Amino acid sequence: MGAAVAAAIAWSVAGCGPGEPATRISVTVDSAHHLVVSYRNCGELVQEIRLNRVPGDTTVWEVRGAPGSAAGVFVSGAPIPGLATVVPMSVLGDGHYELTLMTDVRDAGGLEFAASELAPGTLVWDRGQMSTSDYEKMTDRDLGC
Repeated sequence: MGAAVAAAIAWSVAGCGPGEPATRISVTVDSAHHLVVSYRNCGELVQEIRLNRVPGDTTVWEVRGAPGSAAGVFVSGAPIPGLATVVPMSVLGDGHYELTLMTDVRDAGGLEFAASELAPGTLVWDRGQMSTSDYEKMTDRDLGC
């Protein structure tokens, strides 16, 4: 299993400068098992999120748009202002996945994770698993903004 990359349920924070983007991406699931992707965007606009099942590289969820979305939290199956759903997904199924995120400034990175690693209140990011409450306590500086 590849290294888990990501960050948590962190709302977008404008006005910070660019840092290491992978540490600002996280994934978790809500109580209904929707995938929740968070990106501490530091003023960037998210233009694409793609979730592929691996192996096989089959896209199971994709949203994109230009100029993009300033939101920091993206939930599968829910409308996302500034992004259109290209490949719809409601709930996350079992298996292994690779998530990629693009902004108006850069390829913000990605992460590989297993659905079994996710639970409400626990997130996966590039440094492994963490409680969402502990992640939310991290400052923008801690996360590279």
